[in-house]
Amino acid sequence: MRYYLLLLVTAPFFLNGQDITLELFAEGFSAPVDLVHAGDERLFVVEKSGAIKIIQPDGSVNAAPFIDLDPIVNSGANERGLLGLAFHPDYTENGFFYVNYTANGGGATVISRFSVSDNPDIGDPDSESMVISIEQPFSNHNGGGVKFGPDGFLYIGTGDGGAGGDPQDFGQNGMSLLGKMLRLDIDSGIPYVVPEDNPFVDVEDIRDEIWATGLRNPWRYSFDSETGDLWIGDVGQNRFEEIDFQSASSKGGENYGWRCYEGSSDFNQSNCNLDQDFTFPVFEYANDEYVDGCSVTGGLVYRGSDYPSLYGDYIFVDFCSGQFWATTQQPCGRFDTREIFRGSFQDYSAFGEDINKEIYVVALSSGEVLRVVSDCNLDINVNTTNISCESAQSGTVSISANSPGDVVAVAWSDGNTDLVRENLDAGTYEFEVSDGVCAITRCVTIEDESPDFNCQIAITQVATCPGSQAGGGQIFLQDDFINACNVEDEVITINIYNQDTLLDVYTLSDTILIQFIASTTYGFQLVTADCESEITDFLVVSALELDSTTIEFIDGILVADPVENATLYLWYLDGELVTQTMENTLEINQGGFYSVVVQNIGCVGPPSPELFVNLVNTKDLKNVFSYNIFPNPFSEIININMNLDRSEWVSYKVVDLAGKVMLTGKLESDEIDLSISSLTWEAGLYFIEMESESFYFTEKLLKF
Repeated sequence: MRYYLLLLVTAPFFLNGQDITLELFAEGFSAPVDLVHAGDERLFVVEKSGAIKIIQPDGSVNAAPFIDLDPIVNSGANERGLLGLAFHPDYTENGFFYVNYTANGGGATVISRFSVSDNPDIGDPDSESMVISIEQPFSNHNGGGVKFGPDGFLYIGTGDGGAGGDPQDFGQNGMSLLGKMLRLDIDSGIPYVVPEDNPFVDVEDIRDEIWATGLRNPWRYSFDSETGDLWIGDVGQNRFEEIDFQSASSKGGENYGWRCYEGSSDFNQSNCNLDQDFTFPVFEYANDEYVDGCSVTGGLVYRGSDYPSLYGDYIFVDFCSGQFWATTQQPCGRFDTREIFRGSFQDYSAFGEDINKEIYVVALSSGEVLRVVSDCNLDINVNTTNISCESAQSGTVSISANSPGDVVAVAWSDGNTDLVRENLDAGTYEFEVSDGVCAITRCVTIEDESPDFNCQIAITQVATCPGSQAGGGQIFLQDDFINACNVEDEVITINIYNQDTLLDVYTLSDTILIQFIASTTYGFQLVTADCESEITDFLVVSALELDSTTIEFIDGILVADPVENATLYLWYLDGELVTQTMENTLEINQGGFYSVVVQNIGCVGPPSPELFVNLVNTKDLKNVFSYNIFPNPFSEIININMNLDRSEWVSYKVVDLAGKVMLTGKLESDEIDLSISSLTWEAGLYFIEMESESFYFTEKLLKF
């Protein structure tokens, strides 16, 4: 399966004329293959045979090399030798620099650390500390780069081992370090440790050191000094040369396709897992399209200040044809590539930049270091305004251009020629600005920043409130309503409409309660500081009635008749709320007058009729020596005698089966003799309750 991480451009996009020329800066080098700085104004030139030489800011070259590693370097074959150099990010403090070279003997790729001597212009050849050695089966495709990324880790680009067509399929073999981009932490252990966030740590059948796979020969790669993006010039087999791109936000693990693909074209797909995601180049060119084209030399993103027209351009060249291109990642995310120079046959082998981020290129055959300069003095600035809620078409693009020439022309892809465009819809727009000498192409994207009101207003419950609230009701909107509308950072209100009439305005919170007068249709509208949504389809709100209920006492449990739409049952004892529950039952252990009120969220129904509950034979007889109730059954008089261990207040109450109080009283003594007359009582069953601070009991009484 092919996965296009970025826009694939299968042919260069050419602009008018050339953007750069090359100026001789220094010469006299023998097969130069790399150029770097050490955090100061000096430039260090790597010679294939093993020497590193210093260019001073005026272009003069030190007579003595910085270091000469010829005794340990195997440079006999075309692609062997001292191939890469990188200074440690803390070089000014620790004096460490790292090289990539082909070792004598078997020709293994070796990454080693060396140290500068007491003389800042002389390195110590006896200070070698090997970081890693990788065996090479053939003499070609050794890669050669060594770079520190913005994360401080050391990145090593390795070729596929050589020969032609990757005969041992190292590019897709996870147990081989060939055909890969490696990522090592050289500061936390000797010789290195694997960073914990490398993408294949603890993954079976692939080495922990690997950062990316599927490379043929990444001869030159670089990190954008401003964004941290990684650009790779990967040399093709014989048909396509490619530029690969990895965003600074990447977590690694990309597979750039070799040998399954050369560029974005099929190559050898035996043993390939085509269901995996491949990352294809952002630019590729076919060798047969250009005279003597043969091998891409990866370059650098220009971040200098001398040539604003080149700012942000990734500049690279073909080794054989001398044809230079610039690939630009546009603000809209697209990659555009243009030809910017076609030099003579110079074997341009590497790019480098100085401390000011001005770019140089080195020529292998002539031994020259040339400075990249631009004849284009056109400088443009582009400002965009995205769509907000003030207008349905408020997007604008404003272009300002500076040029020594008097005429600056703008050509939009739709034929418009204005420097300022207004009332643009959301989308991507492309334009070219030219001044007769050079042209700059840009694309911009207008975003729609109006809040996303793509949410539903859900009525979760509606109920009328009986009694004094009869005829009214409440609407409860769904929880977490703000997040559902993706406008959580806005101050939001909600307008409530009855037909076309605005009834009320509410501040929106997680749950909103809306009072309404009667059953009717309602519409809702969300409003922020600048925007308002369309009014929703009108919803029919139907009132729900809450009825009263009755309760009965069964086997120690109070049971209320269920009420439709009830959400809570509020239980009362002797007029005081004792508990609320979603169930219509309540287990009790105390006698008295019970009632229940039904509730539906915020609305409550009328109370039920009271029910008197007498828990017969429930006794707590602390402080009671003895008591006697006689006669029982009785006809006119009933007597109560009690002996207590101390004097205290004792209350008594007689009730009938309906809960009607027949008699009540209170007295203080340690010996109670009480006679109760029942002449006016009807025959039937009664209950007497006796209670003090230390005891409580009830008894049945039967009158005949």
